[in-house]
Amino acid sequence: MLKTIVAAYNCNSYDKDKVYNCVEKIVKSFGNIADIIKPNSKILIKLNLLSAYTPEQAITTHPEIARAIIKIVKKAGAIPVMGDSPGNAMKGIENVWEKTGMLQLAKEENVELINFEACGCVEVSVQHPKIKQIYVTKAIMDCDAIINVPKLKTHTFMGFTCGVKNFYGIIPGERKVEYHKLAPTPKEFAYLLAEIYRMVKEKLLFTVVDGVEGLEGNGPSLSGQKRSYNIIAGSQDTVMLDSFILGKLGIKTKNNMLLKPLKEKNLGDTDLQNMIYVGDNVA
Repeated sequence: MLKTIVAAYNCNSYDKDKVYNCVEKIVKSFGNIADIIKPNSKILIKLNLLSAYTPEQAITTHPEIARAIIKIVKKAGAIPVMGDSPGNAMKGIENVWEKTGMLQLAKEENVELINFEACGCVEVSVQHPKIKQIYVTKAIMDCDAIINVPKLKTHTFMGFTCGVKNFYGIIPGERKVEYHKLAPTPKEFAYLLAEIYRMVKEKLLFTVVDGVEGLEGNGPSLSGQKRSYNIIAGSQDTVMLDSFILGKLGIKTKNNMLLKPLKEKNLGDTDLQNMIYVGDNVA
């Protein structure tokens, strides 16, 4: 079996240069950047913008992590765009963009922010016991490739939220609530997340996790406790990356409710023995 590279570096602040250095080393560990990010391609940077929280609250992807990705994409000659579907987007996504610092970042870096609700959605079939079709944002169809930039947080319902779960944000607006009701148990919801990951996997270039600061306890929002994890990590196999992060959190991966359906559907590797580790001796 081919081994998967997971790269991680210590990063104890959101200093612009420090963050860029870590992210660049992570991406370079996957190979020649020019071979990964094709010139003139449109790259959707999938953020975690849960709601209108400031970067200091450690609930959403920090703008400096996104900035590093933008610069790397531009350096490769590609066109970056950013997007997500916050939980309260229907009440005004501009407020979310402004509060999270993404509006200012978009202006500084001259990058388009995509409203997943406004760009329309498409219906796709899924293999799930209770759900046969779901609607996802058309933004994932309109891009050539995706870079996933989640936030490292614990999660009261699913244990933790990181790479794979970040793609629940491709479901626009209130439909997220609807599908939660149709898949009310962690097991049922995990199988839905696996199906969502399956549909984006072909376009996904890599995932970079913002773990400089995150949440522990009753995440993924204000009930969680802010914590400095001091890590930025990445991989081209998001399932392996999530497995690695779980291990760092001291959570056994063997029977994890989220990883189990991903393994069953052959969507990624969960066996850390098949991992090639690159980077610092992160705590």
